[in-house]
Order: sequence, then C-alpha cells, then structure tokens
Amino acid sequence: MLDFMRNRVLFLRLGFVIVAAGMVLLAVFGLRAGLQFTGGSIMTLVFGQEVGQSDLRQELSNLGYSEAVIQVTHKDGFTVRSGRLAPARIDEVRAGLEAKYGSRSSFVTARDEGDGTLLTVMFTHAPERASLLETLKPLALGDISVAPLEKPGAPAFLVRMRELKQDVQRDQAGQVLPSEKAQLETALAKRFGRFASFDYYVVSPAIAGEVVRNAAIAVAVAAVFVLLYISWAFRRMPSPFRYGACAILALLHDIFFMLGTFAVLGIAAGVEVDAMFIAAMLTISGYSVHDTIVVFDRIRENIRKPGKTDFLTTVNNSIVETLVRSLNTGFATLFVLVALLLFGGVTIRFFLVALLVGLIVGTYSSIFVASQLLVIWERGEWRRFLPWASRSVVSERVSS
Repeated sequence: MLDFMRNRVLFLRLGFVIVAAGMVLLAVFGLRAGLQFTGGSIMTLVFGQEVGQSDLRQELSNLGYSEAVIQVTHKDGFTVRSGRLAPARIDEVRAGLEAKYGSRSSFVTARDEGDGTLLTVMFTHAPERASLLETLKPLALGDISVAPLEKPGAPAFLVRMRELKQDVQRDQAGQVLPSEKAQLETALAKRFGRFASFDYYVVSPAIAGEVVRNAAIAVAVAAVFVLLYISWAFRRMPSPFRYGACAILALLHDIFFMLGTFAVLGIAAGVEVDAMFIAAMLTISGYSVHDTIVVFDRIRENIRKPGKTDFLTTVNNSIVETLVRSLNTGFATLFVLVALLLFGGVTIRFFLVALLVGLIVGTYSSIFVASQLLVIWERGEWRRFLPWASRSVVSERVSS
C-alpha cells in the first residue's frame, strides 16, 4: 500500500514554501491588472458587412490597442422587406430613423434580395414594431413587412479597451485634431467599411476596486462559513475544529499558489487578471474544499469502523481509498479544460489557465497539505515541522 504519511513533514514544509513564495511574488511583482480593474472604456461595434472577430482583434492591435478584449454580442432589431430601393432611398430611410431615434441609436444595413430590398435595422434599445412602422410610413416605401430579428443581422462585438480620449486636441501648429475615439472610428471604417458605435461608456478604477473588495469579502465570508460547517459536520469526532481549520489552510495554500503563478505570468508573458480570474478563484476555492472534505469524510468513516487502528494509518488508508476517485474527477475535468484551452476562444484563455492551475493544486493540497496537516496536528508533531517553535506551544500528546 502507498504510504503518503512517511514524508508528511516534508510535504507540509513544501506547502509552507509554496505559500511563502506566493506571498513574496505577490508583494514584489503584484498582479498585472486588466482593464476591468484599472478602468477603461467599453463599447459595442456593429458592422454593415461580415467582419471576423480575429480580423477585428488584429486591426485593433495594429492600431495600438493590443489589450482590447473582444466578445461577440448582438443588438435588438428588425428586418424590413420592401420593393427594390435605390441607394438614395436607403439613405432616406437611415436619415428618417436617425431623426426619430437618434444617430447613435439606430443602424441600417441593406442588401438586394430577389425583386426587393432587405433592410436590417439595429437599435441600442429596440422600439415597438408599431412605432417603427409609424416612423417608416411617411417615407412611402410601398408594401413593406417588418419582423423582429431572430438572430443578429450584422456582426456586433463588445469591445473593452483602455479609456479613449474624447476631447479634441491641437498639434504644435495649433490645428485641431480629432479625438482619440474619432480617430479609432475613422481607422475602423477605413478598414471594414460602414459601422456604428453603440453604448460607449467608461468604467472608473473606483468601480473596479469595489469589485475586487467585494470578491475578497466573499472569499473571507465563505471561508468562515466553511470552517463553521466542517466543524459542525465533524462534531462527533475528537477536535472537530481541526478538520475545518485544515481545510481552510489548504484553501489558502491553493489561493496563494494561484496568485504567485499569475504574478509570474504577468511579468513573463504580460498576462492580466480580470473579473474572470476572480470567477476562477471562487470556482477553484469550492473545488479545493470539496476535494478535501471527500478525504476527511472517508477518515471519519474509517475511524468509526470496529477495530483499533492508529490515526496515522487511518488517514493513509483513507487517502488511498479516495485516491482513484480524486484522480478520476481531476483528469475528467482536466481533459475538458485542455480541450477548451486548445479550441476555445482567446477571450477565455487565461480564465481556463487559472482553472487548470487551480484544479491541479487543489487536488494536490487535499492529499499532501490538508491530510498531512491534520495528522501533524493530531499527533502533536509541530516541533518536527517548526524546529524553532517554543515548547510551550507544542502539544505533548503523541499517539502510539
């Protein structure tokens, strides 16, 4: 039988080194904050022709916005079928809709279809169908049919990037220059043709900081409840508080490992953390605690079995009995994450990396941190783990 307990002090010291390294890396390098934490701008771009997400990302990178995060989205709208319309008549439709709903609230694309013209009208906030018909009536388009869009009629993307300056500037000669936002829109129009920019707004760093604080509070509150719940669930065991404390310490081990890893990735590869990283941290926190509880629950069952077995052997047997289950669950999740990492979108790549790192370290900590810590605590072997510890804080209780 595998003996996981033989090198328990070594495993625990390794865990301590990992936590210390994570804290040092976090203090020295910090995390490379993404736009959602540093503040930035968000807008929706709707194009009048097919535009690929990768093409838009490449163009923004060429324009100096390599940090831009792009997600496919859609806007509400209608399709309008009419008789064949000349380009001048289509311009009249655009002008009429802009006069009614605002130049930044509607966007029209058109293509010939059979003997008629199909107009796709996109809105920031779509009006009622009756309102749209009423607006189109004065334009004398003849027999028309209006139907809600079942799927986006034009490519639409949600773009997050650094804050764009909207104030006009002057060059050294005193000539007025377009704002940064206007320059970007001109460049995109030159590359992709006609498009509209909707829902432009700026996210301040203060709001981003509030998200981080709320996430930290959520983790702290969850840790307290986990500690209380595990202590209550193992209340019939000797020293039930130790089970909860060991689970939380293993969780801290995982969190600092992930923070240290992303601190290094931020320096080495420019990896940024955003709201998805927080989501990954919360997900892995739950996974780590769950994996630890599985082992602890088997320890509880084995202790209750008839026969006299020392605690160290019971814990080792419990780890061996749950090892296959832990590895099967871990590998099944690992295969899915690797597949998503290889074939998924670029926008979720580092979210998947965070889940992957957390999955591996969470599985490791349930066996080599939480269980080892429980045995050392139960057997009063703190002096072996901390040779410099005072005798006054070392338990004299040593199991046979």
